Amino acid sequence: MARRMGEAPLPQGRAMRVTRLGGFRGLDRRGGVRDGYLAACEGIDPRELPALTTMRTPTPYRTCPAGKTLALQAIGSAIFRVYTDESGLYLARYQKDGSLSRTALSSEDTTTPRTLLPYNLYSNPQDPLSGSYQNLVILFPDCVIFDPQAPIPKPEALGNASSMPSITHACVHLSRVFGANEDRLYACAFNDPRNWNLDTATSMDASHAWASTVQSNTRASGDFTAMTVYDGHVLAFKRRFCHILNNNKNPFRVADLLTVGTPDGRTIAEVEGKLFFVADEGVYRYNGDSATLISDVLDVADFSGALAAGAAGLYWLYLPALDRVLVWSEANGAWSMLSPFADTPICGMTADEKGCYMIDEGGILYTFEGGRMAAFTVTTPPLLQEAIGRLSRLSLSLTAEAGATLTVTYTDTGGHITPLLQHTGNGRTVRVESRVFTPADYGGSLHLSGTGKVTVHDLILKVANS
Repeated sequence: MARRMGEAPLPQGRAMRVTRLGGFRGLDRRGGVRDGYLAACEGIDPRELPALTTMRTPTPYRTCPAGKTLALQAIGSAIFRVYTDESGLYLARYQKDGSLSRTALSSEDTTTPRTLLPYNLYSNPQDPLSGSYQNLVILFPDCVIFDPQAPIPKPEALGNASSMPSITHACVHLSRVFGANEDRLYACAFNDPRNWNLDTATSMDASHAWASTVQSNTRASGDFTAMTVYDGHVLAFKRRFCHILNNNKNPFRVADLLTVGTPDGRTIAEVEGKLFFVADEGVYRYNGDSATLISDVLDVADFSGALAAGAAGLYWLYLPALDRVLVWSEANGAWSMLSPFADTPICGMTADEKGCYMIDEGGILYTFEGGRMAAFTVTTPPLLQEAIGRLSRLSLSLTAEAGATLTVTYTDTGGHITPLLQHTGNGRTVRVESRVFTPADYGGSLHLSGTGKVTVHDLILKVANS
């Protein structure tokens, strides 16, 4: 009798857990083995797995960028970083050609994570296409604004004490800055991030600023933890809840959206039209209708302090508890975990259309761009259980893209390794069949390693009676 496995792409990168056999439910009524599938606990679409390169800080500044990163954001042709070291708090501007400039920030708060928001200030807000606009970046909660194209950023105060609210989390949507602090939500005046004046009894206008306290049920109570824009709406997260802001002008309407939330907005990222974020219990994927937990296969208990970014169909997630980077491929619907690459813990992540960027506490900026030929390795657990029978032969059908390399070996229960295949891909499907195992064993492990994209179409196990 034979057991056939369904199609599943092989993951690349070192897996945190070995590939496991999923879908197995034992013997059927006719004594055969029910169909199952070869499913990776962690996998990544090999077409999307990026090559790893590093971009070190220039020699004249090799010591000053080291420290704890409070914000990292790719904006235009530069990457902006807010960090703290023994001498204070700084805003650094990395050009992707390797140059660096920085300026000191006047703040006694050197522990709170920051938010860097790109903002376009239009000369004709009623018809933006007819006029010009100025690129600006706003830093919260410091409430300062600066020109990102200036050789050295020079932040200036965004507002004054009489009108500027204390905002700890913020996002930009439809020429407004939306912010949150404790249990309150705010929106600046239309196309004017310096104007936070509210309606009064004698002056009411849809372009004015807006503010509201959020009254909600017990689960949704508490302070706001993050804000983002998704599918044309502002989402305001609490630790265990998420609200949505409706309407596109003052006054806005706050409604309940999800009964899950996030403790840290640095884990929120949009990938291929889906919103990903980390809750206390794990990673959620929101498709505009419902939120699904996708981290249950990872066998990870501690998601505290996580950082994330999204780019090119991938959700990059750094978990301090593991000191490792995990990657979700939206195309493949599976996880992979990268081999260690940083000398010190990762403390900042961002992404743009080209790829993902991470910085460690030593001040080294890592870039993940392109690359289709990264290495992978997959090892299955024992293929059979004693109660099922003994493995007498196996056959494997797979396709390797042109230039991909693949080595397949089988390790029996006694530890003996049998080479099965060494293959350089040409895009054609190949099938490899093992020798007859005599005496038949209870099923050892299959090991596959190589580079490039390899797809397993089926794995057939020929089982002898016990």
